[in-house]
Amino acid sequence: MKILLYCPNFQANSYKHHPSFLSARVKGYLDKGHDVTIVSHDVEVYDFNYKKLKIIKIKKSDLYEFLKVNYSRFDIFVVHFITFRICKFLKNYPIKTIIFFHGTESISARRYFFDFRIRPYYLLKKIIYNFIHFYYLKKIIKNNHNIKFVPVSKWMKETIEEDLNLKLKKKFDKNYF
Repeated sequence: MKILLYCPNFQANSYKHHPSFLSARVKGYLDKGHDVTIVSHDVEVYDFNYKKLKIIKIKKSDLYEFLKVNYSRFDIFVVHFITFRICKFLKNYPIKTIIFFHGTESISARRYFFDFRIRPYYLLKKIIYNFIHFYYLKKIIKNNHNIKFVPVSKWMKETIEEDLNLKLKKKFDKNYF
């Protein structure tokens, strides 16, 4: 299976090694014989191979166009840390997708009020971003049947349901491959 995996701000270190939180999952895909390509954004545009893994870095503003042009070359689109740009893309291109919810991308800004005195600008940005992001996230959850949602914990699932004011019981699926 050809997998396109999106992870924003994916960074490879000087030895071009992928981050540990993702490495076990990606290693599992590769061990099962899947062809994996990771796409992320950066200031520089480049790509490289690490063992059997292809990593593509593009500008954030080019993400939608990159996906539009390239998604058909893959069997499935796997998303870690969904962004509103990915939501917009999935709203217009209902492709087979798995979305992993880790937290920061899927919970309300009200849960960040503890940070207000230390970083008020960050909280304001989070509130504005939440408004835009949740609008598109709700659209794809309600209208796209080609997407499977995988929370990283039971708490995350319950929090997303509360913050988005949606019941997702039938949308989450642990059997994603």
